[in-house]
Amino acid sequence: MEEKEFRSQLMESMKLARKQGMCLSEEQIHSFFPDIQQGSEQMGFLLEYYKNQKIGVGDRKEVEEYLSMEDRNYLEEYLNGISALESMETEELKAVMLSAIAGDQDAKEVLLQQFLPKTAELAKLYAGQGVMLEDLIGEGNMALLEATGQMECLDTDGDILEETEGFLGNYMMKAMERLINEELEKKNERQTAEIVANAKEKNKQLEERWEKMSKLKIQITKCYLVQVLDEEGNELKCEYSFSNTKKEAEDVGNRLLREVVDDDNRK
Repeated sequence: MEEKEFRSQLMESMKLARKQGMCLSEEQIHSFFPDIQQGSEQMGFLLEYYKNQKIGVGDRKEVEEYLSMEDRNYLEEYLNGISALESMETEELKAVMLSAIAGDQDAKEVLLQQFLPKTAELAKLYAGQGVMLEDLIGEGNMALLEATGQMECLDTDGDILEETEGFLGNYMMKAMERLINEELEKKNERQTAEIVANAKEKNKQLEERWEKMSKLKIQITKCYLVQVLDEEGNELKCEYSFSNTKKEAEDVGNRLLREVVDDDNRK
């Protein structure tokens, strides 16, 4: 499986996991990645990725288990804030949906309020991916407001409840996914910038080290006394090479040279 196809399948598996309450079965994973053998190193990396994304494999876990304390506190505050809203009966909700599709602004407002709890449910599925739950809910509600304003495009011939819930839910989910991707891109950009900055600093250090070393001189006497001299010819460090070969003496000289530079850098 090529990298592009692998990434595509990975994203599809994540979407399915969210719909199932942050859970995938082993059979589902195999259907997405038939070329990856069970127990292989690749499968190990894949399972570790799902674990890091708070995706349970083989067993369903409660989404709340993955929420941070800050997210839990905000979720409680949000749900308390909308607790006074009364849920409509199915038939009454369908009537409101039909009116909203027909362009009734009051119906759109009522429908928006009815879907505020749904925003929280969807946001919980995207928690733990680098974006705070508060931001996910805020983005979802903005998308909900935008989506209710575009309901005239919906078809009223089919199941109006399924059609509307699917339209609004997908609109909110795509908005949350975009937010997560944007944050991921920003994180990658920051990490890339740090890598580049570290590389530049390392290159600078190497250039400075090389400049210092280039100003020093290694001198080997006939009795194999190895000396490191500065530009004025002053001895900075010395050591006898007991192997009595030029190659070994040069190795000693290079080591002493590095030690002199390192000692100077530590000052």
